[in-house]
Amino acid sequence: NNNSSGFSIPPAGFRHMNNTFTNLGFSGHLWSSIESNTILAWRRDIFYNLSNVSRSGSTKVFGYSIRCLKD
Repeated sequence: NNNSSGFSIPPAGFRHMNNTFTNLGFSGHLWSSIESNTILAWRRDIFYNLSNVSRSGSTKVFGYSIRCLKD
């Protein structure tokens, strides 16, 4: 794989509210620090067969990855 951007995220998929996992090994999903409202927050989706990053709103019951940044 070519990671010319220098950004890596493991293809961890995500956890549904019933504790099952989807897209393991196929996509990465990251929570944003920005809420859409009290029920929804933004997330970023990266699929390994696509060249773009998408943004979606999602209910907070799903389990998406987080990215920690050092100050």
